[in-house]
Amino acid sequence: MLIYIIVGSVREGRTAIKVANWVLQATTELALKDIQTEIIDLKEWDLPLFAGTHPPASGIYDQPKQQQWADKIAQAQAFILISPEYNHGYSPALKNALDYLGKEWQGKSAAYIGYGSTNGSRSIDQICQVGTQLGLVDSNAVLVKGWNKITNKWYYFNDQGIMQTGWQLINNQWFYLNASGDMYTGWLKSGNKWYYLNKLR
Repeated sequence: MLIYIIVGSVREGRTAIKVANWVLQATTELALKDIQTEIIDLKEWDLPLFAGTHPPASGIYDQPKQQQWADKIAQAQAFILISPEYNHGYSPALKNALDYLGKEWQGKSAAYIGYGSTNGSRSIDQICQVGTQLGLVDSNAVLVKGWNKITNKWYYFNDQGIMQTGWQLINNQWFYLNASGDMYTGWLKSGNKWYYLNKLR
């Protein structure tokens, strides 16, 4: 499992990068099997303010860096989002980065770290609301297993709660799950063969 530690602050002298480095070190020292962590620094990505014609939920990515950001986020199975609290809210740079995409967030686990002079709890409250709307799964939630419908799409989670992708044999029936985890239906060409995939009954 690949977990991205997303640094949500881009200002000079930010604390978020220090927190991210601590999280990376702590998770590395745990030496968890099959777990990889990587820091994603929004300051390095320098995403322009989103002003696209198409809503990200459409899957049409025509803004500068939007497709590169989508390709990067699609690789991870979970996220740790770090944000300061600004005026009882969370970082606008992080909000912009979340708003850039749609399906790449869906069905993936998320944990949240906030900080500030008032402990950062209000920023976390807001991020959780946005994360839920995007289809992120709160890490404090009950472990999800089996088929789950999220924002009108079906996802399959194994016994460890990990979202599955690609061809999966489930209860003696084959399914194809897209790279974002949602179940594919209709005609699909795989290799040199065509398959017709029905909806869940």
